[in-house]
Amino acid sequence: MREKNYLTFSAVKINGTYIEDVIVGYHTLSNSGRDTLTKEYVSERNQGSDGELKRGSSFPAREIKVEYLIEAASHDEFHEKYEKLSTMLNVEDAQIIFNDEADKYYIGSIYFGEEPQEGQHWRSGEYVIKCYDPFKYAVNETGPVITQVA
Repeated sequence: MREKNYLTFSAVKINGTYIEDVIVGYHTLSNSGRDTLTKEYVSERNQGSDGELKRGSSFPAREIKVEYLIEAASHDEFHEKYEKLSTMLNVEDAQIIFNDEADKYYIGSIYFGEEPQEGQHWRSGEYVIKCYDPFKYAVNETGPVITQVA
């Protein structure tokens, strides 16, 4: 395993393993969908008066989009690395940790968001981490960590 400082802030650890530790030439570029957790409200029109009646509220599932880059020396090497990535991402209910917040984790299932863009011996693409449980948890705690609600 290499020194931790080679990882980007948004590097992804899946079930205890950073992708960069398995695939040399893989780089996490960015991610989105981790910041704000927005509550959804259910209401109905209040007959005979102004406004609405609130019936309930809940947090919807969270989708975290991750952009990545794979660099390789040849077409065959790229496909080998891409197959490794596909295998690593073929998980459900995985513990997902981001390098810039190593003391917190999400529970998520991963799928490819779009096909990778063609490059000579490199490609960039995106995958999505679907968190049916929208909360993040402290690694050393058992309850959810709600740090920002909009």
